Amino acid sequence: DFDQVENWQKQLVFLRFMFDVPEGRLIVDYQKVIDEGLESIIERLKGKMKAIGSLNSKEDFDRYNFYKGTIMALEGVINFAENHAKEAERLAGICREQKRKEELLEIARICRKVPGKPADTFHEAMQAFWFTQVCLFIEINGRGISPGRFDQYMYRPFKKDFEAGTLTEEKALELLELMRIKCTEIARAHATFTESYLGGSIYQNVTLGGVDRYGVPADNKLSKLVLQAGVNVKTWQPTISVRWRDDLSESFKMKVVDCIKAGSGYPALFNDKLATERFMSVTGANLEDARDWAPCGCVDMQICGKRMPMFSVANTNNPKIFELVLNGGVNPVTGDKLVDLKIDLNKASYEEIVGEYKRVCEL
Repeated sequence: DFDQVENWQKQLVFLRFMFDVPEGRLIVDYQKVIDEGLESIIERLKGKMKAIGSLNSKEDFDRYNFYKGTIMALEGVINFAENHAKEAERLAGICREQKRKEELLEIARICRKVPGKPADTFHEAMQAFWFTQVCLFIEINGRGISPGRFDQYMYRPFKKDFEAGTLTEEKALELLELMRIKCTEIARAHATFTESYLGGSIYQNVTLGGVDRYGVPADNKLSKLVLQAGVNVKTWQPTISVRWRDDLSESFKMKVVDCIKAGSGYPALFNDKLATERFMSVTGANLEDARDWAPCGCVDMQICGKRMPMFSVANTNNPKIFELVLNGGVNPVTGDKLVDLKIDLNKASYEEIVGEYKRVCEL
């Protein structure tokens, strides 16, 4: 019950795990950004605004403002990328080393193209992903903003370039290694309490393996390169999770073992079959959506690009519950009655009080 949880958090029966900044913990639709581009999404949103017509109700007004706000945010991401393009061009203009000058001009070209327009190459897709990721952190300042099923939405441009001979494993691996470094550069501003508790980690979780929407094992050459990047560059971000199943390829499973042996604490292994069944039974997701799940943050699980209603109570204040029991279900600090007791405290034995405490803990 959301209202009860919210009330009990205010009464300190439940302690907010993250009280100083937004929680984060989301996996957005990176594939839509990479394959479609933000400009296309903006045009679709403008069409929805036009379809509303006159703002004759609060619902229409709220919808209109939601679409308008989303457009402004997406335009901000495009402008953010444009600023990087301008800076790359400025640096190229003063660069005396020809190879680096060419690299800077290529960076400028890519940043001017994505994420506004669809990514055609693996390098462009990596840049589109990165602008999306970093802008989410700038906007939310949360933790657990996770790349999700990276080896799925990045595989199309990877495969296309690889088969065309314009991308080598070495170049792809270098980009993946650089991504690890960039993810580790992200710092989250938050209070001293949570800094000491979390040690600074922001829980960006890359997921590999599992199955596609048709139930076919989905590991691929890119999956193994992501693991190799984790072996080569032992940064704590992003962490890696594997949706494990018996029918994954033997070479992928052995690469998973190699990455674990490297000693960085990843990848974590999740039972793909049980998780998919869980989403269907608990959330009511259809089979196709349930097959597109990924760990978000540490071990939270979500369907990628489809934020589930989720309310997490991280810590229960057991001494506070005991205090409620000893005060007839009333919080002595606020005077609010939070729970009805099933015992008479004036007549109850020690064993009955303990039993009532346990009952309240289970509410």
